[in-house]
Amino acid sequence: MSFYDDASWLLIPSGIEEDIVFAQKPTSGLGDLTFTRASDATYTDSTGVVRRSPYNLVQYSEMFSDVAWGKQTATITPNTILSPNGTITADTFTATGSFAFISQAPTLPSGTTVTLSFYVKNINSPYVNLQVRSTVTAGLATFNFTGDTLTSSTITTGISRSFVDVGGGWYRIILTCVTSETNQQFRIQLPNSSNAIYIWGAQVNEGTSALDYFPTTNRQDVPRIDFRNADGTLSSCGRLLLEPQRTNSIRNSSMVGAVAGSPGTLPTNWSTLLSGLTQTAVGIGTESGLPYIDLRFAGVATNTTCEVRLESITQIAALTGQAWNLNTYAKVISGTFNSASLYMFERTSAGIAVTTPLVTVAKCPDVAGALEGGLPSTDYVITPDTPIAEGAVGACVVTYKFKTANFNAYGVAD
Repeated sequence: MSFYDDASWLLIPSGIEEDIVFAQKPTSGLGDLTFTRASDATYTDSTGVVRRSPYNLVQYSEMFSDVAWGKQTATITPNTILSPNGTITADTFTATGSFAFISQAPTLPSGTTVTLSFYVKNINSPYVNLQVRSTVTAGLATFNFTGDTLTSSTITTGISRSFVDVGGGWYRIILTCVTSETNQQFRIQLPNSSNAIYIWGAQVNEGTSALDYFPTTNRQDVPRIDFRNADGTLSSCGRLLLEPQRTNSIRNSSMVGAVAGSPGTLPTNWSTLLSGLTQTAVGIGTESGLPYIDLRFAGVATNTTCEVRLESITQIAALTGQAWNLNTYAKVISGTFNSASLYMFERTSAGIAVTTPLVTVAKCPDVAGALEGGLPSTDYVITPDTPIAEGAVGACVVTYKFKTANFNAYGVAD
């Protein structure tokens, strides 16, 4: 008997869509699972990259007549031709004015590396533009047609562009760039009135390459297939990730509002206790699927603790006996000024510390340090802090990379 023959119920990593996990056995549908989650989440893919679920950031990726798609001198006629997957779900996009476009603006901070892609089939347009722009152009690529054949492409702004012939006159056109504004518009554009193309399968994903197309409607209720083992190593086999519902009490874990400069701007709701040091926001961006900020601290420390506070000191209320977990990714980029630690401070409603903080030292580069602890017998607010120069006074030049942080009233790290 084979493993397949012995199994009564079998799932595979690719067998997911919005709302459902498809069973490969039994094939009758009796083994399929319905799935509910009303927000984005994250998972680790087979290469070790942390991705959003779903990683396609646009809504209604095959329904361009939906109100989720903004339209500028453009009309959409839905379901007019066979799409690349063999269903009549491709739409006709017709320009009613010059430089007509349809667009969406997913929630993304400035400085994020992203890849935009569409499947297109030409009707009569000399070229098609992919553009990332609200008021400033972050990416612009042009794809030139001769009849129904895509013959060449050029890039004006961005990192790269490419196209793939998928057969039947259909091409997947791709643009990679770095966003230059918060929540920029991702556009597909036609140059002249009466130009028309067929379109299908829009996708915006973080990273430098177009991932396998993932269809969306409202982007909710998407299952997660995770490849990370409990010990942090990668597995060769994905597994369905199921977790209790919990809330990240850090309001800004994705570096929104951060601006590079000297001193630069910290992510919204973050603050620092510098104790004589100066701060420089060296850079912001995305690495391994996680948003980050690089912070450089220099000078002569006048106290044994200099801190980065991930949330307001009066924001998070805690109950007696609750178990909380604080975890983040951090590493030293340059310099050797001690180690980064994680603190939980118990405070009064006025923000005054009332207990000695619990501490764990995160020394592994680019691996999450986690702190778990139960609270004493009094209800207080608590603050997640990351001391950056804990335990030393003196000269300092050090640069840290801080990635997404999570703080929840549940004794297990997300």
